Amino acid sequence: VPNGYDPLDFAGLEARAGAQAAGAEGRCKIIYAGSLSDAVPPKPRSQSLVPFLEGLAAAKQSQPELWARLQVEVFSNDVPQTRALAHRLGVAEKVTFRPRVAHAEILPRLYDADVLLLIVMRDWFARYIATAKIYEYIAVGRPILAIAPRDSEAARILQAYDLGVVLTHREARDGLAAAIASLLSRGRNGPNGKLEAAQAAFNGRNLVQTTAELFEQVSRT
Repeated sequence: VPNGYDPLDFAGLEARAGAQAAGAEGRCKIIYAGSLSDAVPPKPRSQSLVPFLEGLAAAKQSQPELWARLQVEVFSNDVPQTRALAHRLGVAEKVTFRPRVAHAEILPRLYDADVLLLIVMRDWFARYIATAKIYEYIAVGRPILAIAPRDSEAARILQAYDLGVVLTHREARDGLAAAIASLLSRGRNGPNGKLEAAQAAFNGRNLVQTTAELFEQVSRT
C-alpha cells in the first residue's frame, strides 16, 4: 500500500483546534514538527534547521514588515547547537523551540499554522521516499514550505499538486522571505485548488481500497 495518512487521525481536529485562516490578524506562524540534526554547520546528509534559520536572518534584514509578522514554533528533539545559532543570527526572538510531543498531541497543533515547514535531508533515498510528515501536512491543508532537493519525492509531490514552495538548501538563505510571502498570498487551497485532489490521493483509506481492488483484479486473471 502506498504511503498516505489515516483520515481518522484528523477527524474533527481543525474545529477543536479553533484554527485561524492563513494570514489571519496579520501574523505568519510557521510550524515545524519532526526530528532534527543538531550539527552546526550541518552535515551533508542531515535534517537540519540551519538553512531555514539563515533564511530568517536574511529576511530580517531585507523584509522588515514580513519579519515583524513572523512566529516560528519548532517541535523536535533538543538541539542546543541550533538554538545557539538562532541567537547568533539574531532570530531567536522569533523562534520557539518546544519538546517533541506525542503524535496525537502534535496533530491539532499543526492547524494553528499559517505555513508548515518541511525539511528533507540531502540524500539519495530522498529521490524515492517521501517523509511521512508530508502526508500529515497534506491532511492538515496548510501551505507547505519545503527545504528539499529538487529531485526528491517530496518536491515532486508538492509541485504536482501545487501545495507549496520548494527551496533547495542553498536557496533557502536568499529565497526564504519571497517564498513565505508567496505562500501567504495564495490561501489555504493554493492557486489551482488542488488541495482536495492531493488529500484524496493520499487518503490511506482510499489507498487501501485501490490496492485491494488491484489484488482482486489480479486474482481473477
